[in-house]
Amino acid sequence: MKRKLDREKRAVEGTNKARIGQPSSGGGQLALLSDRNRASGVVGNKPAPESTEVRMSAEMWSAILNPRGPNYNTWHDTLGSDKVPLKSSASVKVALGPEKDVEVYMLDLTAMPLGSRARLVGRMAATFGVPVYEVEGELKRSGFPIRAADVIVSFNLRAFV
Repeated sequence: MKRKLDREKRAVEGTNKARIGQPSSGGGQLALLSDRNRASGVVGNKPAPESTEVRMSAEMWSAILNPRGPNYNTWHDTLGSDKVPLKSSASVKVALGPEKDVEVYMLDLTAMPLGSRARLVGRMAATFGVPVYEVEGELKRSGFPIRAADVIVSFNLRAFV
């Protein structure tokens, strides 16, 4: 039993030390599999993420910033690109401060890159003069709207076929 455990331990240690194209002395087959996975883009037993082009072609709708929108520069600085991660392609009407029935889309905060989310939270904290943790809490509870005038939502024709 102890020998079997020692062999398994050496195999795991060999896998950790293995380099692509160079199987370790103690790793045997495990090291070769690990090397093959790294060389083919498999990380941690999961395939490498698909390219953006492949993922984007499978989507039925997408959203970008409206270059003529009233807040284009602010949103572009916050998001870091023209792509807008939305929860849905459907807009809703909400009250924004004194304005009633403003058409908005809800941002998909979980799809935002960490840097973009940090910039959004920082701007909101500075604008409203509240601590960052309060902004984070409110975002988790209510989400964050973006005016429909600032977004262009386009649909893939396959959605209608």
